[in-house]
Amino acid sequence: MTLQHADADHLDTRLAELLDKAELRDLVNRYARAVDRRDMDLLRACYHADAIDNHGSLFSGGIDAYIDWQPQIMAAFENSAHYIVNTVFALDGDEAQGEVYFFGMHRVTQPELRHDYVGGRYLDHYRRGADGRWRFAQRDLVWDWVENRSVSESEMAFLRALGHQGTGADDISKQILPLLDR
Repeated sequence: MTLQHADADHLDTRLAELLDKAELRDLVNRYARAVDRRDMDLLRACYHADAIDNHGSLFSGGIDAYIDWQPQIMAAFENSAHYIVNTVFALDGDEAQGEVYFFGMHRVTQPELRHDYVGGRYLDHYRRGADGRWRFAQRDLVWDWVENRSVSESEMAFLRALGHQGTGADDISKQILPLLDR
């Protein structure tokens, strides 16, 4: 059975759409990795130079200010893990929009030991650059829920005894998975 010309064009269109959506999912996953690894170069690479990021009442502004703000806000957390769950994307040529659900865990050590759990959605506008890569043009964060849980020193000691811990440039993933940093 051979594809008719119209069927082949439709298939090409659908395949291009699947590739674009896969690239958008990769973008939002790279963003989460950049924040959790405190990798400001990777974070910057996720945005267009004229992008805007709105993190509710915590931050609103351009990408340069957002990059400068990240170390300040993340300094409160010994560790963080952002999980991307549901993703929905709509494409329109070199423009796209997405609603990206996330769950985040932050290990806080000061002033008391606790785990902060947050959930929400990123309402994203994406633009394909001249190099063919998708990046954020605007990112708006909607906070849907939060939960804080006190953690005892013995729980923290147990967690640390399990093995590798960390964030930032010292994270073990930088050593074990060097291809991710290319």
